[in-house]
Amino acid sequence: MISVIIPTLGTRETELTRLFNSLRNQTNQDFEVVLVSQQNHEKVAELIAQSGLTIKHIKIDKMGLSHSRNIGLKYVTGDIITFSDDDCWYNRTAFQEVSESFTNTNDAIVCFQIYDPDIDEYYKNYSNQPKDRLSFKEIFRKSSIEIFLNLKKVDKK
Repeated sequence: MISVIIPTLGTRETELTRLFNSLRNQTNQDFEVVLVSQQNHEKVAELIAQSGLTIKHIKIDKMGLSHSRNIGLKYVTGDIITFSDDDCWYNRTAFQEVSESFTNTNDAIVCFQIYDPDIDEYYKNYSNQPKDRLSFKEIFRKSSIEIFLNLKKVDKK
């Protein structure tokens, strides 16, 4: 199962709704959502109720992206995790591709390139060829939302 951790301030209603729609439309439905709201908890709860998804809603009063993600880690039950942002969304086959990648390899970490279908381009310019290994420098050029980790091979601590 894939665990998606989503920190939010609850101020991006349109974007969060778009994210929920992309999750609901995944071809692979073997995932869970852990949403950590830092503000506007009631508005976030309303959006969750309208989403048609089962979402673990964690309410905190301390702001901070890293803090929210660390709190979310305490609630995941999946073997694969990723960190989303509330203004992201996923291609319909994204989780299918992630699952197949981990099934077909012995990788602990898999990175995927972010593509924006609205503007028909990738956020960052990477090589079109898959790479078996990334250098230390290349890892830090990746956005956290592009990274999926296999918790059977990477300690979440």
